[in-house]
Formats: sequence, structure tokens, C-alpha cells
Amino acid sequence: MKQVIHNLWLGDYSHATDIERLKELGITTVMNVGYSLNPDKKQYIDAKIRYFKVGLKDEPNNSPQLIRFAVKALKSFITHGEKTLIHCASGLSRSPFVVALYIKETHECTLDEAYDILKGVYPQADEESPLKFTRGLFK
Repeated sequence: MKQVIHNLWLGDYSHATDIERLKELGITTVMNVGYSLNPDKKQYIDAKIRYFKVGLKDEPNNSPQLIRFAVKALKSFITHGEKTLIHCASGLSRSPFVVALYIKETHECTLDEAYDILKGVYPQADEESPLKFTRGLFK
């Protein structure tokens, strides 16, 4: 798990289910963009951590509206001061894609520039994932 920018961490499923570490970091929202990942939500309720899911598939057939919804939700959490961890299964494709789109929007840059910013702090972000075909819709 890596802090990308103020109030935004990026990681994988194991990070999202490490409740003690989330509490240590002061994470207040966990945003799951993995399609088939369904952790025990009770652990988040007990820890007073908001859990939010927008299920994206690691393939090029995701709805652009769903992707935009994920970016809008992420932006809302961060704007309202929520310390947010966004994750997918491995933290390589879907969650970095949503974060790159968030950076693109908030930094008014191209998607390639957003990935350059992201990879400066999170080098494992995979620009060549199956989502690369979806990227064309968001350049």
C-alpha cells in the first residue's frame, strides 16, 4: 500500500483487509474497484471504516459511465477529507486506472501524464492492462 497523494492510498486486496493497518494509517474509506472481491463488510463496520464498491472487470468491456462514477466517488471522498484506500485484487490495473483518471481530472493533464505522475510514486501501475483499450475513451 502506497500513499499516492494527500488522503489517497493505493493497494491490493490484502491491504484492504488488513484492518489494523488501515486503522494505524487513519484510513476512513476503503473503495473496492474489484469485480468479484467481496470481503466481510462487518470488519469495516466494527472498525468504523466506510466500505464502498464499484465493481470493474479487468477487461476492456467496462461501462464508461461506471468508470466515471468510480472517479466521481473517489473525488468526493477525497474532497470531503476522507483518507481513502482504493484497491482491486492485485493493485496493478483497475485501481491504478481509476486513480490515473482522478489525477487527470484534478491536475488537468492528459491520461499519459497522469500515469507518469502515478508511476512516480506507484511504479507497479500497469498501463498495458486489459483496461488499455478502455483508456482511449478517456484521453
